[in-house]
Amino acid sequence: MALKDCRQGAQPEGGVFNRRERTAGARAEELARLLAPDSGKALRTESRGKASGLAKEASLEAMPRHFTHKKTIMLNYGQASPGVVSPSCHDGGCLTGGTCMDRLGLGLIGCGAIARSAHLPAMATLADRVELRAAADIDAQAAATAAAPWAAQATTDWRAVLDRPDIRAVVIASPEYCHPEQVAATAAAGKHVLCEKPVARTVAEADAMIAACARAGVHFLVGHSRRYTSRYLQIRAALDRGDIGTLRMLRENERRPRALEQVWWTPRHWTGDPKVSGGAPLMNAIHEADLLRWFTGAAPREVRAELAVTIPENTAAVVDFLSFTVTFDTGAIGSAEVLNCAPPGYPAYHQMELYGTEGAIRARDHELIGLTRYTAGGADFPGTYDMLLHNKPAYVRELTELVEAIEQDRPVRMPPSEARAALELALAAVESARSGHPVRLGGEAAP
Repeated sequence: MALKDCRQGAQPEGGVFNRRERTAGARAEELARLLAPDSGKALRTESRGKASGLAKEASLEAMPRHFTHKKTIMLNYGQASPGVVSPSCHDGGCLTGGTCMDRLGLGLIGCGAIARSAHLPAMATLADRVELRAAADIDAQAAATAAAPWAAQATTDWRAVLDRPDIRAVVIASPEYCHPEQVAATAAAGKHVLCEKPVARTVAEADAMIAACARAGVHFLVGHSRRYTSRYLQIRAALDRGDIGTLRMLRENERRPRALEQVWWTPRHWTGDPKVSGGAPLMNAIHEADLLRWFTGAAPREVRAELAVTIPENTAAVVDFLSFTVTFDTGAIGSAEVLNCAPPGYPAYHQMELYGTEGAIRARDHELIGLTRYTAGGADFPGTYDMLLHNKPAYVRELTELVEAIEQDRPVRMPPSEARAALELALAAVESARSGHPVRLGGEAAP
């Protein structure tokens, strides 16, 4: 597939992303212990309330202990700023006190919205462990903007990233229709892969990508960022501890506001092109499908769904709304709703509720927003996009997972088969909505 077919699309330019020095205060240390991804089963039952309080106090920007670094590095994406220090070692000085070879060489394919808002800031935060060495995008300026703070190579040819021997892992942040070719080529080049969700547009494509990485012996991590978000880590830990007994029902709603100037889901953007876009089921609901499986730890048996086109500018009628209900083999029922036409300025994106035989858990954006601003025009919530939708610490945890899997020569904790299973469930929901009938599944339980 030609690179021109794999552009990320025109999005607002990114601003300054700062990597601030973290301190090891007692509260940050305790929150790190409570939120550590691998500590769920070991946490004390009474930690649940404490973790919630600490999370609110420290905000969603709190980092686990192993993300605390001694260096303060400032990165700028999109414009020059006085006093900004580049993390690049190409001028002969490594800011972390080591050498360039001490850091994992990264490539980036796709320099659009998700790269600017999530992956590039994650790399900046981990600049003492990773170094971006090449960035590719059909938009030459987007590639140059991503590469500039690192003095990295910028190119419009994504295959040039794979030709570099100093790159060991590649972050693929292109649209899903580019993933099969780019993941297979990256694996064939012997490089590890962090690929944005959804893994692909079809289960057959996902299977081919998984097989390609297995043959090449490279790590393949699919970026389901919700598994690295603090609230969902706390929920999984509480379920593992049995805090609410046997899980019987769960619901996750994702409601996104329309933009003041609508770009997504229109002919101006690839998400509005039915030839390449999987619509809301793959762009959004893939997260909900994954969370329902992960929290139940059960196999989905049947799904019922409804879909719609709700955005007036969505003239090609790409699906931008989906509601689905899943019955699991344990008898648990999970449901989700994905909406992309909430009013501009709508302050929340996610509302999660879980009900068990002995208790319930609720995690709603409204309760996690740390700042409310009141003016004569009413109340608004500055920073909700960064804090709630593209939660930057989640992407740091995600990238750290790949880095440590490579360094420790261990499997990634979320195998690509889990991303495949989420894709299968999301596609089954689409099939149900289009047919008007429930769809039976025979998948395996999530670990």
